Amino acid sequence: MINVDFSLPLAQMIKEGEYNWIHKDITQENFPIQDQGKKQFNTKLFHFKCLIESDEVNKKMNKANFRPAILPELLALGAQYPELLRQFPILALGSLWLGYVPVIGSGSSGRALSLRLFEEEWMPYCRFAAVSISKRRLVRV
Repeated sequence: MINVDFSLPLAQMIKEGEYNWIHKDITQENFPIQDQGKKQFNTKLFHFKCLIESDEVNKKMNKANFRPAILPELLALGAQYPELLRQFPILALGSLWLGYVPVIGSGSSGRALSLRLFEEEWMPYCRFAAVSISKRRLVRV
C-alpha cells in the first residue's frame, strides 16, 4: 500500500526519496502530474525471474488486474519503502517520455532515479511497480 500526494510538485516528490543521483530529464515538463489530491493505492512488485519485454510485462499485469505504476507512484514507493531499491531496480512502465521509463535503484553513487528505454528486454532481477486497478480510493485528510 502506498500513499501518493499528487498536489506536490514533482521536485518535492523526488526530494522525499532522498536520491543521490537524478537523471536530468526527469522534470515536471517531461513527466507532468495528471492526477490531483491525496490517494492510496494497493501496489505490487511484479518479478518474472526471466528476460522479459515491456509489452509482455504490461499484459501480465493487466491479466492480474493491475496496471503499471506511473512516476509519482514509483516515487512514493521509493520514499515509503527505501530498502526495496537497495535490493533491485524498480521500474514504472506507466510513465513514458520519448521512449524512456523511470527506474529507481541504487548504485555506486547511492540511491538513483534514472531512465531506461521502454523497448529493452528486462533482466531477471528487475521488478515492476504496479497498482491495483480495482483498489484505488481517495484518502480524506
